[in-house]
This record gives sequence, C-alpha cells and structure tokens, in this order.
Amino acid sequence: MDFELTISGLCVVALKSEDARPTAPSAVDIICPKAPCHRTRLNYDFAQFLASAAPPVEPELVIDPTGRRFGSLDLCDAFLKFDFASNPYKNFALQWGPEDVERPPSERWMNWVPSLQDIGFESLELGSRRPDGATARISLPEGELECRSVVRDSNTRQFAIWNFPAVVNKTSGKPIRRALANEIVYRASSVGALTISDSEGNPLLASSPTIKEGMTLKMCISNDIHRLTIDTPMETAVLNHLDHVKTVARPREFMAPRLSDDQRTGGGPICSQVIGNYKG
Repeated sequence: MDFELTISGLCVVALKSEDARPTAPSAVDIICPKAPCHRTRLNYDFAQFLASAAPPVEPELVIDPTGRRFGSLDLCDAFLKFDFASNPYKNFALQWGPEDVERPPSERWMNWVPSLQDIGFESLELGSRRPDGATARISLPEGELECRSVVRDSNTRQFAIWNFPAVVNKTSGKPIRRALANEIVYRASSVGALTISDSEGNPLLASSPTIKEGMTLKMCISNDIHRLTIDTPMETAVLNHLDHVKTVARPREFMAPRLSDDQRTGGGPICSQVIGNYKG
C-alpha cells in the first residue's frame, strides 16, 4: 500500500541533521507547539483503520460536506510513533531548489517552508521526550517529505510572495522574499501495514486489512484554530501565529513574515509550518 500524511497548521518539522538543508535527515518528527485557540488532531477515515480497545481510542465523529464520516483524535499531550510492517525506504528524502529562488518551479521543494532562523529563532533542541511546550510529538518512519498548497494571490492566482524581515539578503541588503507552502506532505510507497503507538509502545491505531497493494492510506495531522469567531480574519497578510513557536524553540527576535506589496490571500486564515534542524 501507499501512505500519505498531510501536515497542517502550526507545526515544527524537526529534522535531525548537521546540514541546514538536508536531503536525507536521520530522523523526522512533527512537533505541535501549544497555542491559544489551537487544537492538535489526527484525522482519518474510519474505513481505513482499526482502533484499539485497550487503551481505548475514542475519536470524535467529523462529517465532511459530502456526508462522509471521519475520525478526529485529540492529540493533547501525546507522543506517537508511526511504524510500517515493511518499509523499502532506507533514508528520508527531501528535495530543495536554489536558495535564491522566490517562486516555485516545483511546489514539492522544501524551500517554501521557512526555517526557525527565517523567523528569528535559534536552532531547535530536541531530546527523546515530547517538549514541555508542545501539545504533541509524532515520530515518522523513513519516507518522503514535500510541500503542497503553496499560497497564491486570490486575484491573480500567481504564487504570493512573502517578506522575511528576520533574514537580510547579503546581496540586496533587503529582507529575503519567497513563496510559502500551507501544507507539508509525508509519503511512503509500497509499505506494509501501519501501526501507530503511544510513548509506552501501546498500539492505538492500525491500518485495516482491507487496505491492499495499490491502495492509498491517508491521514492528516493538524494543529489549527479549532473555532472561528465573527472577528477571525478570512485573509492573512502577516504570519503572527508563528510567534507561538516560542513554546518549543528559543527566540532571538521574532519577526513575522509579511505578504509583500498589495497581494491578497483570501480563502480563510493561513496557519503554516516551519522547519527546525537539530543535531541530537
């Protein structure tokens, strides 16, 4: 089977590597910082998974606009580990383009996710536990990571360009500029059955035996605003939500990325991710 995990909302993708732009980090974890009005959830199709009875797994029922039913599992204070029964991947795989490219020739490049340094934070320090300032930590097996849903201007449909005032371009003396992805996707092809366990090794969820070769198993980790009020803006021009990364990383001087010129996003609030490298 193939597996696809969408990573949405306020998350730090922790890459264990000595390199600033690693193509094959030795470990990948998803860290979900604590933030007001945010809720960390693991969403999945009931038909694709079997839930544990001991310890009991009791997801909320979510219904999409077409009437399909999904499970939404609250991950508050969780440390989960994903494992495949068999996995052809020997390493993680990430793609990067040239550092100075502003707009995506390829949306898959990891260029479109800012690093902690790009928004004014120090490098990540990550041990073997869930960080105190995180609602959840998820450890992934070897596979591929790529960007998806790069933000576009709502009027022109061109890729929107953001200014990152925390980092100055050495040539121009101005803040660096680039596009921004709204999601990251983890993929693994031709893998065996998936088991998701807690920090004690107890299995919580397992892929259904009905998932056969050639089928795709899908899930989503989200750390998004869980309720929209009448005052919630439906457009985003400044990524102030990234300040909440301070619960898991040390800030130098946080500077929020800003939409450049007179571009507009539309389509609801943007809650994006960052990359944090650590040496372990």
